[in-house]
Amino acid sequence: MFLTCGDNYRQGSCVMVRYRPYRDGDEDGVKELNSSILEEHGFRTGRWDSDLDSIGETYLTGGCFWIAESADDQIIGTAAIRRISSSEAELKRLRVRKDQRRRGIGTRLLDLCISFCRKEGYERLVLDTASAFEDAISLYEGKVVVFDGTKRMDIDEAISSTLRAKWDGRLLLYHLDLFT
Repeated sequence: MFLTCGDNYRQGSCVMVRYRPYRDGDEDGVKELNSSILEEHGFRTGRWDSDLDSIGETYLTGGCFWIAESADDQIIGTAAIRRISSSEAELKRLRVRKDQRRRGIGTRLLDLCISFCRKEGYERLVLDTASAFEDAISLYEGKVVVFDGTKRMDIDEAISSTLRAKWDGRLLLYHLDLFT
């Protein structure tokens, strides 16, 4: 267990967080967290979330899937590594529940993923995020990742409400060289 306090620690916002590998039985909590974060930003779930139906097959061969959970066993964060090649891995599914952000949970999950990649001998970690996910962008840019540009995506299928969506269809692409 780790005590995380974040920006407002003087106001009693500290929480105990346990970081552990994914295990059978986590699927519903992972999907619920993913859906709530997508909905928060005006997105909907869809075929692009099918990896969450097969976490073991998608992430646990050459990769990992981390869970952050509260003291009452609620999943409040996730992060995964997917193997691309013997030298490259991809960060996926970095999610932190809205009321738990700014407490270092995302940073800790990212650090666990980076440590895993180094231990496994990956040379490069690639990642992307929708331009609407401002907290993720801040986290990545604070971790000395290299911005590689943008890629346009078809947004019509992903957007649940054109009034709520803050996304312009851009994915921001990054990488981190692990042994420089």
